[in-house]
Amino acid sequence: KPINLILSMSAENIYSQMLSLPIVARDKLEEAAKLNLEMVSPIDVKEAYYDWQMAGEIGDGSDKLELLGAFVSVDLGDSFVKLLEQSGVAVAAVEPAPLSLSRLIRSELPQELVRPHLVLNLSADGLDFFILRGGMLSFNQFISWSSPVIKTSEKGGVSIESVKSLLRSEIPRLVNFYTSKWGG
Repeated sequence: KPINLILSMSAENIYSQMLSLPIVARDKLEEAAKLNLEMVSPIDVKEAYYDWQMAGEIGDGSDKLELLGAFVSVDLGDSFVKLLEQSGVAVAAVEPAPLSLSRLIRSELPQELVRPHLVLNLSADGLDFFILRGGMLSFNQFISWSSPVIKTSEKGGVSIESVKSLLRSEIPRLVNFYTSKWGG
């Protein structure tokens, strides 16, 4: 029997975006979400796998829903899935790492998620900053180690001082973003 798994890919490879939609009848939600995803896709939807999940209702009294959409190129998605299937693994889903981590956090710390959280994930690819609201992924920002905002040492590596400097500049920006968008 193959092993089933969820392929969690770097946010560098999967584009994700929050969408807001007016509250629509449940039977029209799928159609409205698909249309909106096709409009915001960073790549031709004929060359992408994409999907969405409900993220909640916008709390500003505007009667809008928030959806999290994600897009990956067919070529990249298929290359990973094919490689895993050749190893005897069945891929149930492909998703960005922050979505996988938010599900893990939600399952391990449900009582802590009443308040919003800013989460930092350091990986071999770079830094993921993401915001959880009610335990749901509401925002994600990925910064690659090769980004110009990351200063490398003379040896080509990333210094701890560079990471600290980035954290000192990005965390206040993300807190300001959160409070301007959601208040509190």
